[in-house]
Amino acid sequence: MKAKHYLFIPNLAEIEEYELEDTQLDMGHTAVSWDGRWIAYGSLRPFRGQLHEENFHELMEILRVLAPELARPSLDREVMACMWSITHLTRAWAIEPEGMLRSNHLISDEQVVMMEEWLNLFSYAVMILIEGGGEEEAFWEYQQYVHERRYKEGGGKG
Repeated sequence: MKAKHYLFIPNLAEIEEYELEDTQLDMGHTAVSWDGRWIAYGSLRPFRGQLHEENFHELMEILRVLAPELARPSLDREVMACMWSITHLTRAWAIEPEGMLRSNHLISDEQVVMMEEWLNLFSYAVMILIEGGGEEEAFWEYQQYVHERRYKEGGGKG
């Protein structure tokens, strides 16, 4: 099977064909496949119409575990490739209006807003960690997000 790269925007037929190819992949973990097929937040390849917030929290926990690695003077190329892939491909596929999910009406406007918020929290944390700003600053906005979500889910009771 010939490797496909989706740096360009595929049409709906290409998406459906690619999803058929993905049926053999383990899609149950937050990660980036080495060929770039699948990215964070459950799955955008193939996207099944739902965002799972627990996968976002798992991704942030993975980032917290990687924090010491990202604070080193020399960064692991594979780790950085994963971080960059998550950031770039999520934006290209799900957030950009010309991205495959939006242009094919596969993701709702509400999901785009949520995905963009998650991506901003993730990319901010990565940026602060690689700049040497420390874990407290890197995860401060994420902790605020978690606190606000718990507050809303608790009916406004802190």
